[in-house]
Amino acid sequence: MPMLKLVPTLIVDDASMTIAFYRDVLEFELVEAQPPAEPWWARLRCGGAEIMLQKRESLLEEYPFYRDLPLGGTFDLYIEMDRIDEYYERVRARITPYFELADEPYGMREFTIRDCNGVVVAFGQRIQSA
Repeated sequence: MPMLKLVPTLIVDDASMTIAFYRDVLEFELVEAQPPAEPWWARLRCGGAEIMLQKRESLLEEYPFYRDLPLGGTFDLYIEMDRIDEYYERVRARITPYFELADEPYGMREFTIRDCNGVVVAFGQRIQSA
């Protein structure tokens, strides 16, 4: 059975703060939040990239080990995109990148940020061959 897409779920302590970060800093659109006023879960999208987030507190009955795990720690997101230079300038006006925009030897033009939960988010665009 072929898989259709992967949508990572970020475990967070403050869903409203995380929604605001992805919406206001990284230009994601809030697709859905439950409940809308004080969400414990949300789905966000920017182009073809999609993430969900869920409050840690809402998961502790099913996954009690989440209680003591640090958020963001060893997980990162990599988003491949077009028009990275333009996007980089907009994001850079709102947050200091962890790694500045640069061409990498493996053929990608990339920059990296850390979100409000410590998650590393890298953005990359394939470098066009001459």
